[in-house]
Parts: sequence; structure tokens; C-alpha cells
Amino acid sequence: MAKNLSIIKDLLYITIKLVLVAVIAGFVAYIVGVKDYVTVGVIAILCISISKKDSIIGGIKRYLNALIALLLSSILFVLIGFDLYVFIIFLVIFIFVSFLTDLQIGIVPSIVLVNHLYQTQVFTMDKLIQEFGIITVAVLVSLLLDLIYPSNWFGKMKEDILNIDHMLKDHLFMLTIILTRQSEKDEFIKHQQLLNEKLEDKINAVELKDKNKVFGNDHRYLAYVYMRRNQLNYINHMYKNVLKIKAYHPYQEEIALYIKNLIPDISDQNKAIDQKEKLLELIEQFRKEPLPNTRQEFETRALLYSLLEDIDSMLEAKEKFHIRYPEFKI
Repeated sequence: MAKNLSIIKDLLYITIKLVLVAVIAGFVAYIVGVKDYVTVGVIAILCISISKKDSIIGGIKRYLNALIALLLSSILFVLIGFDLYVFIIFLVIFIFVSFLTDLQIGIVPSIVLVNHLYQTQVFTMDKLIQEFGIITVAVLVSLLLDLIYPSNWFGKMKEDILNIDHMLKDHLFMLTIILTRQSEKDEFIKHQQLLNEKLEDKINAVELKDKNKVFGNDHRYLAYVYMRRNQLNYINHMYKNVLKIKAYHPYQEEIALYIKNLIPDISDQNKAIDQKEKLLELIEQFRKEPLPNTRQEFETRALLYSLLEDIDSMLEAKEKFHIRYPEFKI
């Protein structure tokens, strides 16, 4: 229910934003004397992207592409004439140049503007200025509205980050269960795969929200999420090693206990240093134990030692993050 309400809120947020930009752009066009104000509103909607940064970049590209289209078509229509084959020649050259210059995002609105010129069958500066006016008003209004339109990205980003931490804890908890009760591993593998998908979705969501920060280069929240993705890779490697264990070894219980005690420390606080000290104590304890007697015990202990190395790498990733962002808080 809560998820459905969140989706509805997001849809209303986008709907209101698109309607506002169309109405305001059309009204501004009408005030400044652009006759086809409906087209201005439609193109303004096309200039709105999911994130503010994408809207700015896309708006600039559409505007540059429209300038190229209007100038190229005007030259062709004046020199050759307003014939269909001339319009086709324009399309071939324009589309090729658009992709060549990475401005293809503006192909559709630009062709709409050129089609206005083509339909008049007569070239006049007044008509050309009108088309320039359409794209200018549409792009400017969409960019300005996108910049001032309120955004709730920050709260949602923090919520996503907390969810990522919670899912990482779930991953580690399942790992402790597989370590101690391998008979149930098949069910938990399915759950692990599902968690991986959900985690990746959340990480992608944070990446998208980070794009909404038009001004400023503070990407600490995105860096935090990338650190968690790095840790997730180590956890997935741990899963693979645990699944290779063929015979039970008492170390599994001790490692599982360590991971259980580690789980509450999965947060924005810097607990990695303390946990690394505890991990080193556990490793030293294992090193003092007698050497394995059988090949199978040797292989099991090797897999478990690899597990401890992955935990160490996971903690090191968190430690490095806090060195870079010592004051980080969610």
C-alpha cells in the first residue's frame, strides 16, 4: 500500500510538472508574439527529463540541433526550392549530422519546426524568426521551471540508502544461516538472487537522484552507495565459497557468530576499524590451531580463510570511505 502511494505521488509530481511547463511556455510564447504557442508547449514538455541535469543537457542539445536544422533547411529551400525531394535531402543530411555531433535528442522537435517552414512553401525572415522563437521559448521555460520546481530527491535518496544498508544486513544474516545450516542453502540462494536485484535497483535509484543536484560536486551519498556495491561483491563471493564447503568444520560456527555481531554495525557510522581488530583476533586464533589432518579438512579451512579475507576487504572498503568522508552522516 505504501509503495503504491509512493508511485502515485511520483506520477502526480511528474504530471503537474509537465502540465505546468506546457502552460507556462505556451503563455510566454503568446505574450512575446510567437503565434504557434501550442507547439511551444509541446516542445517544452519534450525538453523535460527525469533529472535536472539531464534536462539542462538535453535542452541545450535540442536548441543547438534546432538551430542547425533551421539554418540548413533555409539554405536548401532558398537555393533549390520547396519540393519534397529537397525536404528528403534535408532529412538525410540533418539526421546524419545530428548523430555525428551527438545531438540526435533534438531530431524530432527540429523536424517539426522545419516542417512548418516547408508547409509555407515561401521563405520569409518573419517565418524563420517565428520558428527560432518557438524553440527558444520552449527550451528557456523548460530549463527555468526545472531549476525552480521543488524536488524531494534528497529525502528519497536517504531512504534508499537506508534500505540498501538493511538489505546488506539481510545478506549477511542469510550467510550465517548457510554457514551453520547448509541443508537449507537452496532456498536462501533464491533469496540472495532476489536481494541482489533489489539492491541494484536501489543503487540505480540513488544514481538517478544524485543527478538532480545540478549545482555542487558533493557526491558523498553516491560514493557511499558505490562502497556498498563493492561490499556486496565481496558478500556474493563469500556465498560462492560457502557453497563449495563439502564437510562441516567447527570454524563455521565461530565465523557465523562474528558475522552476526558485525551486522548491527552496518550503518553510516565508522565501525570498520573496531571490527577489523576483532577479525584479526579471530584469524590469529585460527592460525594457532593444529594443521588439518585430511585433504577435505584442508580444503574446508582454505575456503573459510578466504571467507575471512573477503570480510576484511569488505571492512577495508568502509574504512577507506570514512577516510575520504570523515564527517559523513545519513
